[in-house]
Amino acid sequence: MQNPSQDFLALMKANISTKQRELDRLIDLVQRLKVELAEEERLYSQVAKYANTGESATAGFVARVSEEIESHPVGGQLSSEPEPATRKPRVTTHVYESDRIRVMAADVVREAGRIMSGPEILAGIRDKGYVFESTSPAELVKKALRTAPELMKAGRGYWLKGIDLPAPQPKASKTKTRSA
Repeated sequence: MQNPSQDFLALMKANISTKQRELDRLIDLVQRLKVELAEEERLYSQVAKYANTGESATAGFVARVSEEIESHPVGGQLSSEPEPATRKPRVTTHVYESDRIRVMAADVVREAGRIMSGPEILAGIRDKGYVFESTSPAELVKKALRTAPELMKAGRGYWLKGIDLPAPQPKASKTKTRSA
């Protein structure tokens, strides 16, 4: 059995080690913050310098750029009017992900050889190792299944288009056996 004072010393040593690691982490954080602060101060001084140059310097720069644009072969086709605000274009990765999901869903149903529900198909796709980019994979699979060219709705699940539905498998009966 170990001496209680030895246990106390070991505990103190572990505590000192933990505090030293925390101190090192804080020192690293302070160094990073100093670098960020220096960069922000440099940026501030550049913006302040630009702002203090006055309106005439900015107007001169704009005039020179405008002259160069007008002398360019397509200069007359450019407009100085701001373009109307438009909506941000939608990210199209979900379209490609939906295409991949449709193909994988058909493979999952084909391999299972039976009608499968949406959650079963989702689990099958995940079992194949697919990592979803979407934040809501269940919703994405649900939408993709509705427009899957190889699948059709069959009862409460999905089956392959153009292939006869599998024969319903008899459910195991739940008969009680009598014990003597």
